[in-house]
Amino acid sequence: MALAHRILGIHYLSGGRIRLGVGTGSTEGDFKATGNDFSARFRTLAEALPVMQALWRGEAVGDANLTPLDDAAGGPPILIGSWAGSRWIPIAANDYDGWISSCHFTTIATLKEGIKRFKGEGGGRTVASNIPVDFTATGGTLGDDDNLDLRCGVEEAKARLNILADIGFDDAIVTVNEFSEAHMAAVRALHG
Repeated sequence: MALAHRILGIHYLSGGRIRLGVGTGSTEGDFKATGNDFSARFRTLAEALPVMQALWRGEAVGDANLTPLDDAAGGPPILIGSWAGSRWIPIAANDYDGWISSCHFTTIATLKEGIKRFKGEGGGRTVASNIPVDFTATGGTLGDDDNLDLRCGVEEAKARLNILADIGFDDAIVTVNEFSEAHMAAVRALHG
């Protein structure tokens, strides 16, 4: 309830610009640190999302009712994060607003397989995330068994982002470790 309320508030304050990317998580240590049950993560997410959506629509759930303002009614679009899981990709396609895949942990072949399943289920928006950037590295041509990263020169990075576009991804989220003005300008220039 508290999380649904906070997300609804951000959705309202952002003028509807928020996109909520959620997933089950994959690191048992994170769950232990917060006192949560790692083995129940899939069930917890599957149960929590419909409750939040009901609250965002203005429905009462038990004693809770968020009574959203008209501008926030319905809540934000939800994109489901899943590497290429056979269970969550169809759920993302059929019940939610999109799919987020992790390039850092997923091969190009798995990205292709995942997007084929997602689009085959009628899914819409796709996001490739966790794409590490390092323009000082020397990278070569990537094959299907490689993870997609931008550890290469700027021109090669543009070509690698085109791989994602050719596969069918709508958006890419990069991760940077250098925040100088020049580096960030080079990262922003990749979009274009």
